[in-house]
Amino acid sequence: MVSVLHPINNADMIDAPKQSKCEIFMRKSLAFSCICFERYAQSMSVPTQIIIANLCMSCLLLACAPTNNLGNTISDQQIAQLVSVDSWPFHPKSIVIHPLSYIPKIRQDAKAPNPRVVEIYVECLDLNKQPTRTPGFISLSVQDPQSKNINHIDVDLSNLENNKNSWDSVTKTYRFTIPLPVGFECANDKFLLVQANINVDAKLELKASGEVYCSHHSP
Repeated sequence: MVSVLHPINNADMIDAPKQSKCEIFMRKSLAFSCICFERYAQSMSVPTQIIIANLCMSCLLLACAPTNNLGNTISDQQIAQLVSVDSWPFHPKSIVIHPLSYIPKIRQDAKAPNPRVVEIYVECLDLNKQPTRTPGFISLSVQDPQSKNINHIDVDLSNLENNKNSWDSVTKTYRFTIPLPVGFECANDKFLLVQANINVDAKLELKASGEVYCSHHSP
């Protein structure tokens, strides 16, 4: 008759590490199988004993096979409770025209022509008022309050390349370069009105406005 292992006594398990439910089930099932096997093994041939013993062990091991990848200790229930990326809680809740926005100083003695532009920094803030990135469309307008002339740009931030190129990793803001309105000339105390609109998705639109003065130079 094929010899079988007897189950380990509870006393032998005092110092054993904590076991999973599957391991406990397997040990109890194995103990029961050992008792039944020894009781009826006398009436079986040796090959039959071997086949039945291997079949029982294979079924027990397959029933207790892990369902997660190696090293994953997150339960299926925890995974099911994860927030969908479609409702990611750290998407922007508000936006501001950052104070770093400035009009580059036009130097009369510069050998190369100076770009007549304004640099606008837009900061997106999450529910904790922390800087974050965003998908969606942003519309930016700059207006000369005296002449009412306007320049405008639209950028698709859902485009990954646009998002990467617009993102300033140092200031944690989006940076955009917009040409100055026609006829605008910088002078002390002159400024531009800035309006920013971001459509994060079909339902959420964020707005911000501000002023950029000519006295603001590049940091």
